[in-house]
Amino acid sequence: MPPAALETEPQAAQAAAPPRMQPSTIMKFSLFAFFVITRAAHPMLIDYSKEGGKILYARDTPIFMNKVLTIALMNIAGLAIDGIEGVRMCWRWENLRVFGPIGLVYALGDFLEMLSLSGISGDVYQVLLQTKLLITAMIVWWLKGQRQTSLQWYILWGMFLATSAFVLVDHGDNADGKLGLGVISVIMKVVTS
Repeated sequence: MPPAALETEPQAAQAAAPPRMQPSTIMKFSLFAFFVITRAAHPMLIDYSKEGGKILYARDTPIFMNKVLTIALMNIAGLAIDGIEGVRMCWRWENLRVFGPIGLVYALGDFLEMLSLSGISGDVYQVLLQTKLLITAMIVWWLKGQRQTSLQWYILWGMFLATSAFVLVDHGDNADGKLGLGVISVIMKVVTS
C-alpha cells in the first residue's frame, strides 16, 4: 500500500466517526435541564405546601432564605476559587453597584411570585406565566419600536385569551377574591422579569 493511502485511512475513520459531545456542551445541557426542572417544580412545591389552600408560613421566608443561602454559597465559591481575595471580590463596591439592583429586581419577582401563589394554584400560575410572550412583545414594541406582524399579534392575543379562559374556568366562582390579586401579581412578575 502506498504511504499516501495509509495517511488517509485514519482521516477517513475520523470523518466517519460520529461527533462526540464536548464537556462544555454537556454542562450547558445539564444546566439548562436543571433550570427548567427547578423552575417547573418551584411553584408546584409551594402549591403542595399549602394546607386548605393557604400558605401557613410568611410569604417572605422562602425569599429571604433563598437570598441568604445564595450569598453564603457564592462567598464559599469565591473562597474555594480565589481564597480570601475571592470573598473580597464579592463585596467590592463596583460589583455590588452592578449586581445589587439586579438582585433587588429578582427579589421583587420572587415576592410577586409568592404573593400570586397565595391566591392561585401552581398550575394556574404556570399557565399565566405564558403571558410573558405577549408582554415581552409589547415591551419590545414600546422600547425598540420593533413591531410584530398581524399574524404574530393574532397568535399572541389568542394565547393570552386562552390562558385567561383557563384561569377563569379553573377558578370558577372565587369567593375570597384572591384571584384578582394573584393574576395581577403574576403579570407584574412577568413585567419585572
